[in-house]
Amino acid sequence: MTREEMIAQVRKMAEVNDDEMVGYYLDNAKEILLNQLHPFNETWEDEVPPRYLNLQMRMTVVLLNKRGADGESVHIENGIHRHYSAGDIPGDMLREITPRAVVL
Repeated sequence: MTREEMIAQVRKMAEVNDDEMVGYYLDNAKEILLNQLHPFNETWEDEVPPRYLNLQMRMTVVLLNKRGADGESVHIENGIHRHYSAGDIPGDMLREITPRAVVL
């Protein structure tokens, strides 16, 4: 899947019309994903493996939906309760990533 196809898909999922903003958050999700995938290696490859592309898009939607409420821990308004955990991405999404490591 190309970057342009991913941006188009995320735009539909998040109902956002700004390609530049979607691209920015897509890059952020990619960095978070690769850091989780290669926790012990600073020289990991620059591309997300194909099996994680859908997860990268879902992470991008989460980041887009949280913009403007960075670091919010509790928000209650008109019966709507919002709680955000310690990180940008929910832990259940991060647990979908199997970290890679090498034996020394």
